[in-house]
Amino acid sequence: MKRILIVLLCVLSANVLFAEGKISGNVEAKDGSRLVGVNVILKGTNLGASTDADGNYTIANVPAGDYTIIASAVGYKTGKDAIGVTEGVVTVNFTLGTDILDMDAVVVTGTPGGAGMRKRDASFAINTMDAADIRRFSPSSTANLLELVPGVWSESTGG
Repeated sequence: MKRILIVLLCVLSANVLFAEGKISGNVEAKDGSRLVGVNVILKGTNLGASTDADGNYTIANVPAGDYTIIASAVGYKTGKDAIGVTEGVVTVNFTLGTDILDMDAVVVTGTPGGAGMRKRDASFAINTMDAADIRRFSPSSTANLLELVPGVWSESTGG
């Protein structure tokens, strides 16, 4: 009888020590539209997920503990929240605001010798890209955005 009680106590203790939970929720923009492909990660771990076509995500097999959960996507401000995970499901929803890429048109011009020049007198192409163009191409970085302009290339290094 004592052995059964000891074994039962050990099994129950192991369940408490190795408890795992699940985090789920959705990510939407401030206008209420669900966001697809948002990266949702637990800071300091290799656990995370991306939102599906409906803006939902699930991170399974999360060890019990306290975490900072982060939701990030190109063109949106990063969302963060402090959470505690135990057995069961923890629901965390995010509403992300738009980021700097949601801006008016940016015009970059270059002239030989730095002198001012009228568009009519220019011997080179002048391109304009507005906020709608930026949203349509969804660049992953400013360098990728600049590569969309004919005659411009960029080189990026890690770090």
